[in-house]
Amino acid sequence: MLSVNDQNFSQLLGIIYDAALHPESWQTVLEQLPRFSQTNVLNFVELQLNDLPVPGKLSWIPLQSSVHGLSREGEASLMADWAYRIPLTYDLINLTLKDQRAVATPEQTSPQFDFGNSEFCHECALPNDFYHMLGVSSLSSDRQSLFILSMNRPRRYGHFSNADAQLLHSLLPHLSRAQQIGQQLRAMQLVQGLQAAALDHCAAPVLGLNVRGKLLYANAAAEALLHAGTVLRLHYGTLQATQPGEHQALMQALHRASLLGRDVQGRPDNHLTFSRDGQPPLSGLLLPVTKRWPERGFTLLLKDPAARRTPPLVLLQHLYGLTPAEARVATLLTDGLTLDEIGAHLGTATATVRNQLKQVFAKTGARRQGDLIRLIMNLS
Repeated sequence: MLSVNDQNFSQLLGIIYDAALHPESWQTVLEQLPRFSQTNVLNFVELQLNDLPVPGKLSWIPLQSSVHGLSREGEASLMADWAYRIPLTYDLINLTLKDQRAVATPEQTSPQFDFGNSEFCHECALPNDFYHMLGVSSLSSDRQSLFILSMNRPRRYGHFSNADAQLLHSLLPHLSRAQQIGQQLRAMQLVQGLQAAALDHCAAPVLGLNVRGKLLYANAAAEALLHAGTVLRLHYGTLQATQPGEHQALMQALHRASLLGRDVQGRPDNHLTFSRDGQPPLSGLLLPVTKRWPERGFTLLLKDPAARRTPPLVLLQHLYGLTPAEARVATLLTDGLTLDEIGAHLGTATATVRNQLKQVFAKTGARRQGDLIRLIMNLS
């Protein structure tokens, strides 16, 4: 068993903070702790306050958990049947709700509890060769989540010592901070995922760049544009315009934007154009998204002036109660087709198309085809 010194304690802290970035690393933390104490089963669980608690049940639900020292069957039994029926769990939660952080043993928290004669002792602890428990817990700043780290050892090893409790006391601030960091990172990752999903539904190409033009993000439309490589392309991760003069203008705009910060918005020199063969050029708008130093981010929004976009059929059906056939007629009309051309495209008679258009007028309140086209285009 290792004695706690600056070097090995620092190594342990490094693993703990790595777990903040990579939750699967909590298993490594549990594997390292037995080097400092005679423990054979360790459990880390992060809990979140249940908004709809069930009467008679623990009002916390698990977000993540790691177990070390048990077989797969023993781990499954502990997590499914016993993890939240252990008195130490309840006591640590109650102590932590009062004091934010707590380190405790069953003897300290439940002195009247006859652990040796309990169902948990005979059906879970003893079969898995652990008896004595030492737990540590910390509550998040918003009081919505907490973690519990428990160390367990066989009965033959005796009670946990003051040195064991002191080790957990020393680790507690770092465990707490790592949990907070992990919680914040998961929240940021969720926001980033939601933003990326929203941008992927945008038909216009959207790119995120740093001041040197390195690509930080591209939505689905921008990825398709880069893949084609006829207007913009990547060179070792840096955005390039295929036309040298346009690329120089892009780099100059990024440089000016980095110097001006948010004041660049609205200036004429943050508007760019990117030429295309046989088509009108794409227009680009460069916008700053952060003023933090040293890394500043910029969004390049691209627009195709020749593109005509209509809203999804399902949106028209939902908003106005159109049938699928009526929604198709409305969108094809917006694309510039005549009633005869719509009938030929859909394989139906022009009279049928005309009747469907009358139903669209009645449901949307439009009186003329021009009114209907403006209504649909405003939705897109």
